[in-house]
Amino acid sequence: MRSECEVLGAASVQDRGAGLPDGASERCRARCDPRAERSGHWSSSASRLLLLLLTLLRDCAAFSAEEAALYTQVVGSRYSKSSPPQTADNKTEVFIQLEVTFVGDIEDSTLGFQLHGWVSLLWRDSRVNVEVLRQLGHRIMPEFLADRVWQPSVVFESIGRVERCEEADVFVRDDDFLLSRQRMVFQVLCLGQQANFILGVTVCSLVVKLFHNGDSVPSLTWVNNDTVSPLRGQYESVTVHRDARPFIYALVLTEPVQLEDASTVVGSDPTVAARFHFSKVTWSFLLITYMPSTMVVVVSWMAFWVDVGAAASRVTLGVACLLMLVAQVGHNRIANPHSTQLQPGDVWFFVSAVMVFCSLLEFVVAHGAYREQARAQTAGVANPWASSSPVAEPRYRVCRKPPTMRAVTVMCDTASQTERSYRAYRVNELDMLARVIFPVAFALVASIYFLWYATSYD
Repeated sequence: MRSECEVLGAASVQDRGAGLPDGASERCRARCDPRAERSGHWSSSASRLLLLLLTLLRDCAAFSAEEAALYTQVVGSRYSKSSPPQTADNKTEVFIQLEVTFVGDIEDSTLGFQLHGWVSLLWRDSRVNVEVLRQLGHRIMPEFLADRVWQPSVVFESIGRVERCEEADVFVRDDDFLLSRQRMVFQVLCLGQQANFILGVTVCSLVVKLFHNGDSVPSLTWVNNDTVSPLRGQYESVTVHRDARPFIYALVLTEPVQLEDASTVVGSDPTVAARFHFSKVTWSFLLITYMPSTMVVVVSWMAFWVDVGAAASRVTLGVACLLMLVAQVGHNRIANPHSTQLQPGDVWFFVSAVMVFCSLLEFVVAHGAYREQARAQTAGVANPWASSSPVAEPRYRVCRKPPTMRAVTVMCDTASQTERSYRAYRVNELDMLARVIFPVAFALVASIYFLWYATSYD
């Protein structure tokens, strides 16, 4: 395969370089002629130097005379944007506030929710003469100044797609604080972050870290921190608008948390987090989760009013109730395919299944006692479980008057032993106790469950 120089030498002088890419002929001359290579090197260095000078001139030309004077008064010529402001104890203090304007529901497909809000960062920079800006009426720092002063850089962890991120505006406050306010729209992920799963409360954390220079000790603190922030009591660390509520879930709590401080952990980035506590207790959730299972449990209690000797009917009723609960558990899992932890609905279904299973066990005990009593009655032994004593009950029979008789003859005899035994064992004492014990126990468990749920998260 021939090189570009060989191709160029084989071509005619007029067509030299005509079919080659731009700059190919220059590269070929540089390879074939060492003097051309040295001249190309000097021309490349000169081009770079010229480009640098043009960039500096463009930056200088971007300043008007008024802007240059304001820049000199506010910042000065010795200001370095790469150096963070430091306090007397060599600290760089940054305070953060999160204002939430919209919170979406947790999506089952992404396990995250959409958040609209404003991120505010406050810091002091003694190198910036903010008094001049206030005297001139600049409550918002001009863009050419904001681009040339130090601003804190933060990064958000545990987030998904970022749909909107506007440029931050720098405000000048009366207390010499600089305020950077930025509007953002992004998705907060809730992967593996679930607390108090018995009560169905999901916790999603938005983690914020501060980038810092190794020469200083950075500090990122919530604006309402009781121990560090000089702005405590003036603002809330995390504020949520009243109309910023999800539709399906209920945002029951927003909690600002201080995770790491670079002053105590060497080599770490200062980190804070905002924890969002979601609850899925709505009327639709209650109707879908709790009402069907409660009805199944109540239907299983009907077996206590069925004859204890009807084994087929009572067993069929109990097994059908268990199968209905199993179907509801499967439907709940299909509705939440990404959930790997124990859900509050699962706990409730387990309690309901235990109640139905206990009703089946009660029938087994009652039916066994019934059979033992029947055998004992047949053998002439007294019956301890009977609800009524096996006394002889009269049975009346009315005979039709024969043609030869003048009056109706009424004959009275005692019932047979089999009929008296059937009447004695028809109502079992265990069933009578179960009619009271099972509803009371279920109501007690349900009351504890819901009272615990209601009082845990106000």
